[in-house]
Amino acid sequence: MINQDYIDEKLRRTKIRKEKRKDKRKEKYYRYGRGNHSCYMCGGAMTWCSGCQVWSSTCCCDYGTCQCS
Repeated sequence: MINQDYIDEKLRRTKIRKEKRKDKRKEKYYRYGRGNHSCYMCGGAMTWCSGCQVWSSTCCCDYGTCQCS
């Protein structure tokens, strides 16, 4: 028979793990196509380049910062 203390500790740790997973999902950085991206040079809004599949700084650069521009 399993000890009740063991079961209680297992449930406590499970709850902590689930909370940590939930927090990590909130803090996750979306690099490709999701999220609110601002330019690191000027602070303006970056545009999504569908050719390169990356965010491109067309706000302060004439041609953007992606590979295809």
